[in-house]
Amino acid sequence: MTIIISISDALQTPSQLGFSCIFPAMAHHMDMIVVAEGIETREQQEDLARRHCDILQGYLFARPMPLAELKKLPDLLPVTPTT
Repeated sequence: MTIIISISDALQTPSQLGFSCIFPAMAHHMDMIVVAEGIETREQQEDLARRHCDILQGYLFARPMPLAELKKLPDLLPVTPTT
């Protein structure tokens, strides 16, 4: 099973930030995979990687693209920033 967390503005208010902390822990406790979508900034990427989200997706990594282009991407994209 998978839980998807839509980020959009999740790092802007304390109550929204609280939910981004709770959901990954709860989902992992239930043996679920956590997908965070809507990642647009390095700050969001780093924060959600720290919170143990399993998969991150959003404009920071790639814009919407045709299927042929998508198939050229690697099977597994890193969650943590590369240096």
